[in-house]
Amino acid sequence: MIASYFGLEQIVKLLLGKDDVEVDSTDGTYKRSALSWASENGFDGVVKLLIKGPKIRFKDMAKLSFSKGAEVDARDRYGRTPLSYAAWNGHMAIVQLLVKAGARVDAKDEIGGTPISYALCSGQGAVASRLMKGAQVDSVDKISQELLLSAAEKGHEAIVKRLLDNGAATEVVDSTGRTPLSYTAEGGHVAVARLLLDKGAGVNTNETGGRTPLARAIDNGSVDIIEILLKNRAEVNYSFLPLSPLSRAVENENRNAVELLLKYGARPDFRGENRYTPLELAEKLGSHTIVQMLKSAV
Repeated sequence: MIASYFGLEQIVKLLLGKDDVEVDSTDGTYKRSALSWASENGFDGVVKLLIKGPKIRFKDMAKLSFSKGAEVDARDRYGRTPLSYAAWNGHMAIVQLLVKAGARVDAKDEIGGTPISYALCSGQGAVASRLMKGAQVDSVDKISQELLLSAAEKGHEAIVKRLLDNGAATEVVDSTGRTPLSYTAEGGHVAVARLLLDKGAGVNTNETGGRTPLARAIDNGSVDIIEILLKNRAEVNYSFLPLSPLSRAVENENRNAVELLLKYGARPDFRGENRYTPLELAEKLGSHTIVQMLKSAV
């Protein structure tokens, strides 16, 4: 594993000559194989050795079915294959080796990313063209949009950063009008939220039904995300069905969120389109501590 990670070709060759080598063993943290690490780091010599596999001695012929090259479509904890990592980093020689060995160009990981989409979205045009030979794929824009939405929802910071650095738009929306920031806010992914906001993501963009990223963050209860959005001028006194942001925090009995919203100008007497003001709602629910907080802010 370590030898493959650092591209120590001679050591890999030596290890493959041992009787007890397990070519598809994985690390304990990311569940990645030696082939996965070598593919990401660009060591085509090591990749060749791993694909070929350990040497079979005549005395070991009975074990032949168990002695094979590395699994080219082995998946890590994110469902990602060696080909995805090679494509992401533009290692054309390794891409060709893996494809020749039977690696799937359309193997999806947990966020729907494939070797083709990672090549396209990381600006590896030549690699993408090689992978797309004979394959039916969506437009580059559609692939980029879908991958960004999914990566934001799952909190994959590195993928979001790469996509944004390569020109992905922050205001893409899905069929319900939700943006990457909306999904990130709901998931409580602080680092991804900062990335999106730094790239100009709209903090007050309304999805279908009227909710904003702040509304999603309040539903999730993530105080860190709520504060980040408020610092970036999220609107606090507006109605999204059925409650305003402060009323939603009151209903959830999230004192920290209530305190933050009050700090950034949320009004305890704001009614808007709602039946109750936040203060009236707190009194109705019997939330005595929150009632006192709201009365102190009037």
